[in-house]
Amino acid sequence: MTREPELEEELTREDARFVERLRSLYGPEPQDGARRTAFEARLRERIARPRWPLALIPAFTAAALALVVWNSLPGERTATPAPNATASRASAAWEEVLFEGDPTQEQAVVVQDELPPDYKAIELAFFDGV
Repeated sequence: MTREPELEEELTREDARFVERLRSLYGPEPQDGARRTAFEARLRERIARPRWPLALIPAFTAAALALVVWNSLPGERTATPAPNATASRASAAWEEVLFEGDPTQEQAVVVQDELPPDYKAIELAFFDGV
């Protein structure tokens, strides 16, 4: 580990002692020759290991770009079928008020028809129809 000389010149004597104490406390334990050689060999092997995920970034980018281009091409799209919903009289009245009613005027709808069937069930279960 190299030390930066310009920083050491700016340290006071007390700061320099503190830094040296930290280095002695947190520095690695001294190793004998065989252990140090094995450690350095493992370290070099790990550093030299190929970084294949980084090499795949251009391939993934090209695939994503191809997907965007493919989806933006004009052509016949398959239509998704509309869901078959059997509407009751209450839900039909509710949808009529919601989508076709005039929001500026008060609607003359029975209170029981204001909620869709799912919400009516929740109202009955938790609020006892209040």
